[in-house]
Amino acid sequence: MARNRKSLGGKAAKSRGKSAQRESFDSATTATNDKTTSTARSGRKSTEKNHLPDSSNDSNKLTEEQVPAATMTKPARHVEPFQFVPGIPVNCLSGVGSHPSLFVLGGGGGPSRSGVANKIQLNYIDDETHTVTTLATYNIPAGQDAPTSISVHPTLDVIASGINFDKDTVEAGRNQSARTFRFDITQGEIEPVKTVAVLETKTLNDYQKVTVFSPKGDRLLTGGSEGSIHLLEYPSLTNVFPVLKSESGEIMGADFSASGGQCAVATGKEVSVFSTRTGKGVQHIECPVYKNKHACRFRTCLYGRGLTKDYFYTVVNTLDRDRSLVAKWSTRTWEMETFRTVSRFPIIAAAMHPDGQYLAVATTENTVYILDSHSFRTLAKSTGLHSFAITSLAFTSDGSYLISGSIDNTCGIVPIPDTFPESQMKKLIFILLAIIIVLMSVVYHLHNSPEPLIAQKMREAQKPNVFE
Repeated sequence: MARNRKSLGGKAAKSRGKSAQRESFDSATTATNDKTTSTARSGRKSTEKNHLPDSSNDSNKLTEEQVPAATMTKPARHVEPFQFVPGIPVNCLSGVGSHPSLFVLGGGGGPSRSGVANKIQLNYIDDETHTVTTLATYNIPAGQDAPTSISVHPTLDVIASGINFDKDTVEAGRNQSARTFRFDITQGEIEPVKTVAVLETKTLNDYQKVTVFSPKGDRLLTGGSEGSIHLLEYPSLTNVFPVLKSESGEIMGADFSASGGQCAVATGKEVSVFSTRTGKGVQHIECPVYKNKHACRFRTCLYGRGLTKDYFYTVVNTLDRDRSLVAKWSTRTWEMETFRTVSRFPIIAAAMHPDGQYLAVATTENTVYILDSHSFRTLAKSTGLHSFAITSLAFTSDGSYLISGSIDNTCGIVPIPDTFPESQMKKLIFILLAIIIVLMSVVYHLHNSPEPLIAQKMREAQKPNVFE
């Protein structure tokens, strides 16, 4: 396995087999910019909250014909972000591959007797009315935990989620936290299918932090807060190869390559890339350092899609929590090609657009950024959708919407246009440059143009008499 130690402060270097080396992000890299571009699209909290209808009411259930097919195009018009209120703290989100207008969320009050139920909800976004309707709900039995991670099969109506069982079951070593469910949009139902144990401890504090289906749907990757990594075959949920265990702590994030041939797993200290066929290591990236003096931690990692399928992305926060950065790597050479500072606040969630053209991140200041996945230029920024911490981000499967979830019991729905307008800051810069050019031109002509005849005559008339 090749190893890279990344130091965010010097020039990028190629990986050299198994030898560890340092790379740094510095001001010489063209993509680095500590100032994020302001955007023309700012999120505004909706004055009307979309309260959920009763999911048991048949009038709220949609037929297959009413749910748009996967060929639905993105909204071309400009639509402001709006809010949806599921009524529970949201821990995790996922788009639905087989239905681009749907998304699932998991959340609730946890195993404590707070009175807040733990649920999985399947929701439908109406592109015409810009409202959200809950189609189906699965109520998790009392005493069990809320969902902590969630993913939907790319082609089947199947949900996978990480949900701890009750206290006695966990402490007895029978915590089958990896669960699959089947949903039916016509009947408005979510039903449990299978459970399997993937956590290596018997403590209530450990949970399934990552759940990800592969692009083909034949693999399911789980990662635990205690460092366990399971690659499961779907639908049997049996291990493809022996369980892996991180030596550097909890799993922060994981993803599959576009082909499904690789999976990457991030802890705070390192990112490891494995072959999904053999389980052998492909690449290893160690804990980064910013400008050779600021220690950092990985927040997550993502593979590109579509036009960016040959790239790999890492999200990094400095330990002093005063800067967050994103970096792009070539999966052919495993060189870091570019990076950029996103915010002065840590990033807590990230999502890749299905086409690979946008990277979305959320920060601890409750701001959502949509970045160009090539240059990392800020294309849009939403700041008013949530009042408390954002926990998760997900695009719908066709990329029409970006969903953000928060512990404030809300979801933000951000419509994604076909093209983003030029940012207000960029327009202002062009206007200022144009004004400066005009002023410079006027000054130049005044200084170099021939003196007008009338001015010359007036100056001669003021000359004192001179004796010849």
